[in-house]
Amino acid sequence: GRIRLLGRSGDLIDAAQDARGWAEVAVNVENEELAKMLVFGLGTQAEVIEPAALRAAVLSAARAITELARSR
Repeated sequence: GRIRLLGRSGDLIDAAQDARGWAEVAVNVENEELAKMLVFGLGTQAEVIEPAALRAAVLSAARAITELARSR
């Protein structure tokens, strides 16, 4: 499927950027698991815009990681 991300512009993103240095890009990925790996690999340099289901899945996984870290 196709996902849309906001990402910090730089060497990896060749797109028009806003005043904060962020650019919107569309990426084709094979499945949701690969999309989540892409987003987590970019860390705080990316934010999922759509699809909403992927955005929710990324937020849920991030919360689970945070809770796991807090419990240790």
